[in-house]
Amino acid sequence: MIAASPFRVVIFDLDDTLLDTWGQLVQPAAREACEAMVAAGLAADVASALEQRDLIFRRDPRGDIYAAVVAHFGVDPSRAKGKAEAAHHQQVRDAGHDAYFKRDVRGPLSLFEGAEALLQALKPHHHLHLVTSGSPPTQRQKVDLLAVAAHFDDLHFVNSPAGETKDAALAAIRTRYAGVDASAFLCVGDRVDREIRAANRLGMITCRVRYGEFAHLDAANEEETPHHEITQVTELQALLKIKTK
Repeated sequence: MIAASPFRVVIFDLDDTLLDTWGQLVQPAAREACEAMVAAGLAADVASALEQRDLIFRRDPRGDIYAAVVAHFGVDPSRAKGKAEAAHHQQVRDAGHDAYFKRDVRGPLSLFEGAEALLQALKPHHHLHLVTSGSPPTQRQKVDLLAVAAHFDDLHFVNSPAGETKDAALAAIRTRYAGVDASAFLCVGDRVDREIRAANRLGMITCRVRYGEFAHLDAANEEETPHHEITQVTELQALLKIKTK
């Protein structure tokens, strides 16, 4: 049940917001990425590549992690198969990047505890949208495995490996409810450099879930600074005055 929620439209991110991607998927994906790079010719073993990937990510979470791993270790010239050095570097980088983002996700997967009850409580009183970025087929697999589509008015898949951002998806949602004041939109996600920044630019209210892979990523400027910050999505119950069953 909901009493006096100030919002009419609530937009959710998926990874590390509704789904514990960090706990359920990130570590296997990171290892598979390093295995793919080594197989493609990275001059390192998997354990060393995985350790360096983690160090690079913690130091620069906004950067191209896989290009940085290749730059650190280099490539084995005996495995270039006729490719120029720059092309071989790119091939190894792409092998890691694609293995991480374009995965065949295997279940079972589950939402954070209490997240489904939260969505069920919100749905009768709000327009709910899911905006998730990554490789669209991989993200669709997650949505299907979680069986969450019915909770949302619409699903928006942003192809971030192809350079798409969440700005267009959030702008389309804003346009869809053109008669609703921007302050009645709430955008909830873990990435200050993606959904939080995009929603702030549109005048929406933003709530950052500081959890998971990007928990150490701080806002770089005012555009990336959320109006609210929580550590788990179920803390929205207090913000929205929600009682779940």
